[in-house]
Amino acid sequence: MLTLQRRINWGFTFPLTPYSDRNMRHTLSLLLSLMFFAVAGSALPGCAYDGVMPAVPGDTHDETTESGDGMTDIDTMTNLKITISVNGVPFSAQLDDSEAGRAFAALLPMTVTMTELNSNEKYYTLPRTIPVDAYRPGTIRAGDLMLWGGSTLVLFYETFSSSYSYTHLGRIENPDGLRDAAGAGDAVVTFMTVED
Repeated sequence: MLTLQRRINWGFTFPLTPYSDRNMRHTLSLLLSLMFFAVAGSALPGCAYDGVMPAVPGDTHDETTESGDGMTDIDTMTNLKITISVNGVPFSAQLDDSEAGRAFAALLPMTVTMTELNSNEKYYTLPRTIPVDAYRPGTIRAGDLMLWGGSTLVLFYETFSSSYSYTHLGRIENPDGLRDAAGAGDAVVTFMTVED
């Protein structure tokens, strides 16, 4: 019996059967679907990636960062107290005295619309990456301000267990009323430094 064969561009030879083309199309479709879900899933904060996200090669930050009122030297900032207003309700917060905390403070003041996720957090993608020092906290507490990856700002309004990795930026000192202020949908959140 004569077997027909097809030569692919790479030099491989495959026998042609009634199912060859259908199987190849099915395999390619399956591979493309898997690639799509891998890429789409990794784009959501806290949903698909269960590890420390490394800094992007070559993505360095300047020692001075432009803020709302000019240039601020993040290495000389000592006041890391801020106010976080969630849908108009103010909360006092303290940023960590860390490279990430100082870099975030240099971006303030800032008003953003934070997107609801998982009935426990609001998130917003910052316009630039800031330094990361990710770890797995195990328990997320209401009032935690975290960074997922290098640029996704997350404000948690519920306490729960998590296996995901975050860089801790700071914390609302008294989160009573935060859940009510955050509401069920997206929230308008203002971050401002506190003047001495």
